[in-house]
Amino acid sequence: MKITKIDLFDLELNNVRRKLKFFLMRFFWYAKKYNKHFLIGLILIFTTAYLLFAVAPSDFPVGRTVNIAEGTTLNEVANNLKKEKIIKSTVLFKALVFIQSGQDGVIAGDYFFSRPESVFKASRAVVTGDYGLNPFSITIPEGATVVEMALIYERVLGGFVAEEFVELALPFEGYLFPDTYFFL
Repeated sequence: MKITKIDLFDLELNNVRRKLKFFLMRFFWYAKKYNKHFLIGLILIFTTAYLLFAVAPSDFPVGRTVNIAEGTTLNEVANNLKKEKIIKSTVLFKALVFIQSGQDGVIAGDYFFSRPESVFKASRAVVTGDYGLNPFSITIPEGATVVEMALIYERVLGGFVAEEFVELALPFEGYLFPDTYFFL
């Protein structure tokens, strides 16, 4: 009788099932016998793991925008977020992203973190595309000149340089349409 790869795989799978069954039987036996001690130990282990790997780093950069470029791999995103001190554990981050999105991975874009976030919230944000930026609108009225547009943008947008906009947009006077524009 010839043993095939499928037979070997089935044997290995049955072996893993037996070991898992034995582990679970032992686990529940200990849990039943040492109920109080076991529960306290589990709570301590999970609390320690949460504090070590899941909570936001103490030097979390509040108010920083992190860019995830199109085509960036999950490893690169995790390493970048760890370097930027957004997350503590790249392994936990990658596992959470994989659990939440499968092979789809992260959505590219600029992510703004207004307050320290746990690895759970950070992974959820990059999987769902929750950029942390609230959109707002600016309405440019019909007949507005480039200078009037620059003044509107300067009043609403922080850090907008009206003189530079006028210098760059003046040759295109008449090409900029009156409309409502949405910004993040």
